[in-house]
Amino acid sequence: ETYLVKISSLQLTDEDSKNVFILHHAIEDFEKISDYCEDILKIKKNINKKNIIFSEKAKYDLSVMISAGTKIINITIESFKTSDVVKAREVEPLEEVIDKLKKELKNRHLKRIEKGDCSVDQGFVFLDLINALERISDHCASFAASMIELESGEYNIHEYTRELKESDKEFVENLDSYLEKYSLN
Repeated sequence: ETYLVKISSLQLTDEDSKNVFILHHAIEDFEKISDYCEDILKIKKNINKKNIIFSEKAKYDLSVMISAGTKIINITIESFKTSDVVKAREVEPLEEVIDKLKKELKNRHLKRIEKGDCSVDQGFVFLDLINALERISDHCASFAASMIELESGEYNIHEYTRELKESDKEFVENLDSYLEKYSLN
């Protein structure tokens, strides 16, 4: 990142400036994503160490969230590698779905704890996992938004995402598709 700061002070072409901007955001967001991946690894080690076993329903719920999390990471990496802004536009609707999944999974798991189907230890581990997956999706969305901002020349991402959610047909179609694909049934 220090290198990018140094070269950004040079006389750069517009294309080089765009590349520095994207690389800067990529470094920040991919670093945070890797931090959350490390957290997931620590959680997994804790699960193994304490021999924590989730109920079948909890396993299913986690599998849906993990599948959505894997998809958003793959889309983000692919859009970065290919500088594909169209692909980057697929990230925000999936991030919305992952936010909804987190809320629903948390509620379902708390109900399982209340009913005695899961222990408090299982509850903490489960919630830590879904929180880490949701935070990963946030950073994927942040990076994708920086790609889209750069391409469009609009640098107010909050306004952009609000307008996108209200009026973009492609966003709504992607959202509906992801809601269906990652439905908890």
